[in-house]
Amino acid sequence: MKKVLFALCFVAIAAVGAIAQEEATVTSSFSTQIYTGFSYYMGSSTIVAGDSDNLDDATSRLNFTGVFTMGDFGAKFTLRAQNIDNDNWQPSYDSAMDTKLSVNGTVGARRAFVFYTFLEQKMYLAAGLPGIGDFSTTYDGLVAFDNALPGVLATVKPIEGLELGYFFPISSAEADAETLFNASTVAAMYEIPSIATVQVWLHQFDDLQVVGDINVTAVEGLTLSGEFGYNDTVDFEDPDCIDVKEQVGYAFGKVSPLVVSSQHFPDSGDMTFTVKPSIAYALSDNIELAAEYAYDSGAENHVFDAYAKFTLQNNYIKVKPGYDTADGKGFFLKTVLVAEF
Repeated sequence: MKKVLFALCFVAIAAVGAIAQEEATVTSSFSTQIYTGFSYYMGSSTIVAGDSDNLDDATSRLNFTGVFTMGDFGAKFTLRAQNIDNDNWQPSYDSAMDTKLSVNGTVGARRAFVFYTFLEQKMYLAAGLPGIGDFSTTYDGLVAFDNALPGVLATVKPIEGLELGYFFPISSAEADAETLFNASTVAAMYEIPSIATVQVWLHQFDDLQVVGDINVTAVEGLTLSGEFGYNDTVDFEDPDCIDVKEQVGYAFGKVSPLVVSSQHFPDSGDMTFTVKPSIAYALSDNIELAAEYAYDSGAENHVFDAYAKFTLQNNYIKVKPGYDTADGKGFFLKTVLVAEF
């Protein structure tokens, strides 16, 4: 029954868009994104392939994305090859389901959905395996509606500056409507022009995850944001915990100091924290030099590094030598490559 409901929603959105735009011109665009690099640790004489900026030391990613539009109707897909699986949130009703098929280098569908916008772009409907970045946190880039789960997504902008979103998942196993509703996601975001953007979203109402974010935009050159997360479910890495993260910085011409800190409050055990001050210098429009320090109270390790970043449009190469006091790390050299074409 749930599969029939999902299929009907998918077809309905496609049919409405096609009828309304039957004389519109079809346009398409395609892009490829690569995230990779390597890390060499002298302490253990190991080389690990992966993008330690956007992913981690052991993860590389290749995306191929296509977008088709016909007026207000469209479709989008992202195929992904990724050398390891990210164990992101999975709903409790179907913990075995994993639609992120790109594991161990294989290629699978990360997103595949049809969408339709109407009411002068104030309402958006999508069905399939949707993923949009409208609701995302400022520093970590957590995204409310990109769970790699099949379902129906709707967003609406009822008044200026306010956007609301709701995602209803469709299970690959039999589940009643109440169970599916409890596994849904709702988000709200409000922008106060030239002051701040505030958002909050809820995952899974029976085992709750709450995410909040505020990004201050009142002062040009100022970076000031805070993120809040609360988990109350065995599906998360640390059940019953609170995480807070802040960043503050200011650009003085070509010099940009920044401090990022985080605090982790588990249900049992001691609070842990990290702090990461850095300073960057824009040598030119395409070259950035920086020095960083990071301390993790949980792991009790210190990391000192510097990097040179060479940027060209959406592409960059970063070379980062440094020293990590953790066992088996010591002196290291990391390189990161991010390319889009």
